[in-house]
Amino acid sequence: MLTRQGTSTKMKRLKCLDGFRTISTCLVLLGHCPIPGLITSDNPVFMERTYSKLPFHILYNGTLIVQSFFIISGLLTMYSTLVGGNNFSWKLLPPGILNRWLRLTPPYAMVMFFVMTLGRHMGDGPFWKPIIETEVEDCYHAWWRHLLYIQNYFDKNQCMAHAWYLAADFQLSILGIIIACVLNGARAQKMAIGALFAVGLITPAGHVFMQNLHAILIVSPEMALNFFVNDDTFNNLYKRGHTNLSCYALGLALAFLIYNLKESDIGSHKYKKFRLFYWMLFPIELFIVLTGAIFYIPGIQIPLGVRMVYSSSIKVLFGAIICFHIFFTILKVDKTHRGVLNWAGWGILAKFTYSAYIVHICVLRTYAADNDALARMTSYKILMSYTSLLVLSFALALPLWFFVEKPVANLVKTLIFPAPPKKVEKPTSVSMVADLASSKETVEVKI
Repeated sequence: MLTRQGTSTKMKRLKCLDGFRTISTCLVLLGHCPIPGLITSDNPVFMERTYSKLPFHILYNGTLIVQSFFIISGLLTMYSTLVGGNNFSWKLLPPGILNRWLRLTPPYAMVMFFVMTLGRHMGDGPFWKPIIETEVEDCYHAWWRHLLYIQNYFDKNQCMAHAWYLAADFQLSILGIIIACVLNGARAQKMAIGALFAVGLITPAGHVFMQNLHAILIVSPEMALNFFVNDDTFNNLYKRGHTNLSCYALGLALAFLIYNLKESDIGSHKYKKFRLFYWMLFPIELFIVLTGAIFYIPGIQIPLGVRMVYSSSIKVLFGAIICFHIFFTILKVDKTHRGVLNWAGWGILAKFTYSAYIVHICVLRTYAADNDALARMTSYKILMSYTSLLVLSFALALPLWFFVEKPVANLVKTLIFPAPPKKVEKPTSVSMVADLASSKETVEVKI
């Protein structure tokens, strides 16, 4: 964030983001859990048959879920600046970028260092060399790209392949910081956001047209073996920063809508009429994800024009529904649905989501590579694989957060954005009561 996390009432509005972020992380892990089965299954016909079963496309087409992270990132970047009331200046750009780099890098570098050193000696098996040794070798050559967050513009490299998202997020965050802190005035900021949205809408269709790509990332055993790094659609359409601009721009725009809400709007009866629509948002999101099943129908060649339109519009459509979901949750349109997303437990789990995301593919790689025999895959085993991955990823995230992520975050907050000195005033009984009440209502909102 660009300002210190304060106790502003406006910042408390974003409490529901902990729920969105944690649930999205769990869904991303769910989408990745079939990868070992795609690699080491002795009954590949089972995996092939899942392509014709609609529920499995929640896993195969769940790649859209990552767009929620771009929305949250853009929302927090712009909203924290609006609340903090920063002056517009180029001087804010270097510390803003440095803050974001230091926020992402320490736990990420720690995991990559482990992969390159101790991780390579943790197992053995017929898949160990193509899965683990290849990644280690690639990391030795490409580690510097990862520390600069430019690896998503280099292809066919297996080093921390899932970290393309970190690079894309960092690149988009730089644009967000420029818009939030450098452009003077809301009108200039909104015009810039519109321009980013237009670029993000056009570029996916352009890639599909120029390179004859699939409209979505097609999950197949051949691609899973190399963790998709040799797939043209993954390399050119999925992982680039500029092809994910549209949802980041939606997050920036959403920040203005939330910031301009009056306190009287939150919980107001005039928005209760949207309760039914609010309840329909999750089924709509699920339906949008499942529409990708049309690209798995055998024997059908999807026309180029359809692929172009779908590749651009699907991210925008899914992102818009996520924005509605966040906005109506903040408006307190419904008590039950909102209560789930505002559950206090999400705030605890959300602390570990970043570290869990970093380590989860390392867990999957090791599990797949250490198998000394092919295994029979069933729906039950996929469920057990997901449960194990979820528990182990968050368990490993706990020490990573406690010993690396949190200490560095506190140090950065102290050195780059120190708290302003407090005026020494003689406390009165009224002010002491007010301070006590304020401290009880403090809610910390984290990225």
